[in-house]
Amino acid sequence: MSAKLAPVDEIAVSLARPYILIVDDDETFLEGSRDYFSTCGCDVDTARTPEEAKKILQREGENKYQLIVTDYDFGVLSKTKGDKFIRENQHLLGKTKTVIISGAAGMTDEIRKKLREADAIFLEKNPVLKTKLKEITQEENEKLANNLERVVKKEVAPRIEKITGRPVDIKVVVSSPSHVKHPVYDLAVDSLKQTLIKWLKTRGELDEPVLAYGKNIYSANDMIKQVDAETEVGLEHVRMLLDEFEYSLEIDEDASRRYDDDTE
Repeated sequence: MSAKLAPVDEIAVSLARPYILIVDDDETFLEGSRDYFSTCGCDVDTARTPEEAKKILQREGENKYQLIVTDYDFGVLSKTKGDKFIRENQHLLGKTKTVIISGAAGMTDEIRKKLREADAIFLEKNPVLKTKLKEITQEENEKLANNLERVVKKEVAPRIEKITGRPVDIKVVVSSPSHVKHPVYDLAVDSLKQTLIKWLKTRGELDEPVLAYGKNIYSANDMIKQVDAETEVGLEHVRMLLDEFEYSLEIDEDASRRYDDDTE
């Protein structure tokens, strides 16, 4: 007769929502980013200048944020560039991952060199920027969860086992993104889903893996299934379609403004 295994007590430790600090002089971008990341399960603080961001870091401490995103150029609001802000405030950043964002225009080799020297990730402002930032945030949160789990298992679990006399398994749980639904949410998502599915069906080889997301590559048919089922991957591509639409509106708006200026 085989011996019975001792029961294992399971303890789940929930990781707090990740915090992001975004520094940018564009109020529209800040507002849109705050709304976007809130629906992705993140809390967001914002600042319009490096000076304002520094005060927030001094007040909140170096361990609050999983990610700090800063614009490179703040125009007339501040003479401090994004790379200088990061280099001069390393003592306030701690182990926080830093990202510098900027439009492609004006990105000289000298500026790119400065960005590399700041030991930060550089991303261009484009329709998929928010998606990239979300991926980075999730990666940092998973690293934090893994590190915390190792520490808890090594230092806390033995104490619990000594007290209870029973083996214990501790898991650190990273909560999945929550999506805030508004009254027109279902209608809007369904319309965007159908538009994206129609576009995917126009792809040449529908079964050829050509769409990369994270570490996976999907065919058009695979992605149609993801979109139709409203998986995280599918909804992320719906958001990317919406970002493309918003980006086009901004371009059209600039073009209209230039046209108005020319006709005055």
